Amino acid sequence: MNPLISVIIPVYNVENYLNDCLDSVLSQTYKNLEIILVDDGSSDKCPCICDEYAKKDSRIRVIHKENEGVSVARNLGLDVARGDYIGFVDGDDFISKDFYRALYDNITKHSADISACLYCNVYENIIAKILHDRTLLKSDYVIANRVEALRLFFENKINTSSWNRLYRREIIESIRFPIDVKLGEDVVFTYRTFDNSNAIVFSNNYHYYYRQRKSGAFDSRRNRYHQRLFEILLNDADYYKTKYPSLSELIECFILRVYISILSNYIDHLCVETYPEISNYVKIIRKHLCVILKSNSIEKKKKLLALTIFINKNLYRAIKQLSLKYRDAKFSYFD
Repeated sequence: MNPLISVIIPVYNVENYLNDCLDSVLSQTYKNLEIILVDDGSSDKCPCICDEYAKKDSRIRVIHKENEGVSVARNLGLDVARGDYIGFVDGDDFISKDFYRALYDNITKHSADISACLYCNVYENIIAKILHDRTLLKSDYVIANRVEALRLFFENKINTSSWNRLYRREIIESIRFPIDVKLGEDVVFTYRTFDNSNAIVFSNNYHYYYRQRKSGAFDSRRNRYHQRLFEILLNDADYYKTKYPSLSELIECFILRVYISILSNYIDHLCVETYPEISNYVKIIRKHLCVILKSNSIEKKKKLLALTIFINKNLYRAIKQLSLKYRDAKFSYFD
């Protein structure tokens, strides 16, 4: 029999999408699954949906708990998982029927610790292939050691998510999602798992479908999460620059790229005046503008954001609104 794969699914108020998610997991061609549904205090019909599915399939285990966020839910799943391999699926996403078969075949064929595939963004009526990761794949797959994988990560050539991957249990037993970071928790988890791996295989096949939904209102909690994320990134950066000196410049630029992304989010939500400490982010971007513009690891879009923020944040906002009108031109669509 094939080894057991534990699939951890955090569930929170996704009643309109949960059936699609669970049906896609139950229809996997790789059958030896342990499916752990962590109901994170949902106030809709999700608890009942989870329980009904558990009655239909003995592979499903349901945990009901109070709401504490996706990191706590995933960590609880990791604590109780029995599988030799671990995977994550978000409760509003879905996967192809060969998702875990393909990931498992690659991880065993290439003696890897992590196996990853490409993913599609799912909008209301459109499925869009994300071409981001595919730029590094000149063949059907790429095998990277930990340094190469971290280089690809800090160069922004692979996505930072945890859900389009399969992990050998041994390499994540000592790693958990940061519970005090509810925005960007995947970023921290991903580079820490790469650091703990000897080989990662990246496939150029699309098997994961990531549903795009509108984010919630910007509030003081989001501001605290950003602050905590930066604390972790800056602390980890010292460790990684010492351990991997050849990656030091990339790590610095990676952190600057995060500053740009988060600052642009504040401006999008008209929150710069509400959170005056954000002026520090502007100062950092202005101080390092030359580094940002010269960097090969910061994409042109981020450079444009930094430059327009440097000139005037209102100019940035106007350009951003204009660019959204043409966003779909960046995707490759299919039925």
